[in-house]
Amino acid sequence: MGMYSQNDEEKVILGVFGEKPGRLLDIGAYDGKAFSNTLALIERGWEAVCIEPSPGVFNALMERHKTNQNVTLVNCAIAPKAGLMPFYDSGGDAVSTLDTAHRDKWEKGWGSKFTPFWTNAITMEMLFAQFGFDYDFINLDVEGISYQLSTQLPYDKISKTRLICIEHDGHDNEICVQAGRVGFQSIYFNGENIILNR
Repeated sequence: MGMYSQNDEEKVILGVFGEKPGRLLDIGAYDGKAFSNTLALIERGWEAVCIEPSPGVFNALMERHKTNQNVTLVNCAIAPKAGLMPFYDSGGDAVSTLDTAHRDKWEKGWGSKFTPFWTNAITMEMLFAQFGFDYDFINLDVEGISYQLSTQLPYDKISKTRLICIEHDGHDNEICVQAGRVGFQSIYFNGENIILNR
């Protein structure tokens, strides 16, 4: 078993949970391996609900977990409002997005190419209503709108959740204030992610 996380997130996450099995929610699971904060837990027998809208990487995610009965795969976008909306697919280089500002940043700054198509999106409220609230760990990595979605986490209902990792998009202070109201504290921070522990 290798280290999958982009930085040292996996080390921190395993430090909290050790080998104890649990249940996780991965919003923006990508291909299930590259930069994954959840694969090490899944390899240790965790139940998982993994969400990914991008068709190419979702196929890779399906292939990775096709024999794992503990993993539920969901091919849709999570957005502040539900419905059909344009999705900008980057062809597998981890910057696909619903957010036009995020798309423009990557097109102008790094020459990324995007193929637009319409996809179905559900809200955080719909996601939790469908798949439950009993997660030990939640990972939130949705390009360009992770902070916006983090404000819609049902903090009042995820009483079992001990650890949350959020791609902070530069909003780490706001995330800490909101999560702090229900007893979460930052235990790890880097340029991409913040990890909150309760």
